[in-house]
Amino acid sequence: MKNKEKLGWVGLFLLIMSPLFFGIFVWLTKGEERYTIGEVIDVRGTRGGLEPIYKYEINGKIIRIGGGANSIIEIKKTHEYIGKRYYIMFDETKPKHSDILLDYPVPDSIQSAPPKGWDSIPGVGQLENPFVWSTGKSPPIKKK
Repeated sequence: MKNKEKLGWVGLFLLIMSPLFFGIFVWLTKGEERYTIGEVIDVRGTRGGLEPIYKYEINGKIIRIGGGANSIIEIKKTHEYIGKRYYIMFDETKPKHSDILLDYPVPDSIQSAPPKGWDSIPGVGQLENPFVWSTGKSPPIKKK
């Protein structure tokens, strides 16, 4: 009986501490976030809802990614996203690690991004704790 109690406490401890360990791991292994321009090329349905499929270019290499934490909620509006440009947040050391920021459409006045991207969203700024953010709206802007 005591072994089952010990296993229960160990399991509870691991369950509670896992998000903390994950957060520390992400913080230790992350590079700096960079921002570029991406385009939604399609939308696909998943168990969690609808996800954008998007593409962007870093250092002359086109990257195509599906999904992300910032999913499309309204089924009726999926056609409004396809072909539109949004800012993409990516890890400078691993450019395929990215997310599309559907809350930040790219204005028509900005036609292209630098080959290595920007260190902040033009005219907006840097996002707060972007690599720890999980789902929903884009993270808030860092206060200066």
